[in-house]
Amino acid sequence: MKRYFLLLTACAMIVLGSCENVYNPPVLPVVPSLADKYADYFPIGSLIRADLFEIESDIAIKHCSIVTFNSFLFNRVHPQENSYYWDDCDKLVGFARAHNMKIHPHSLIYDKAVPEWVFKDNNQTVSREVLIERMKQHIQTIVGRYKGQVDYWTVVNEATVVILYDDPDGTPV
Repeated sequence: MKRYFLLLTACAMIVLGSCENVYNPPVLPVVPSLADKYADYFPIGSLIRADLFEIESDIAIKHCSIVTFNSFLFNRVHPQENSYYWDDCDKLVGFARAHNMKIHPHSLIYDKAVPEWVFKDNNQTVSREVLIERMKQHIQTIVGRYKGQVDYWTVVNEATVVILYDDPDGTPV
């Protein structure tokens, strides 16, 4: 029985050893990236988040432009009146510069991401002049910090408010 098993094993090894690999995967041609192909016409970009930087930076590097996601929003960069948080912005701008990429921060003022302190002083709504001065200072501080390093800015996004008057009495819905 032992002999029979050894003979069967030897035969199997000979048969399997003589088989050729029948699957030969095709050789794919080298295809330029879209960023390379259209470099003379417009930048091809990628949205990148600072909190997923390690994952998304591998993808973004195949492009020639990045758009930041949330890192430059008012409530992230300037959460309190005299306090700025630069770490994520610095990381993304540094990444873009290191890889010769254009960078487009989104967005300095966005209606859903402005901290409450911008609109209030001692629980009272600030005047129009104070509000404008706070936004102006915020914009100038960020743009000044990254002067010459950022290619495009979205300064204000969704500045208008749409009110729907669906109720017969004119009450906004």
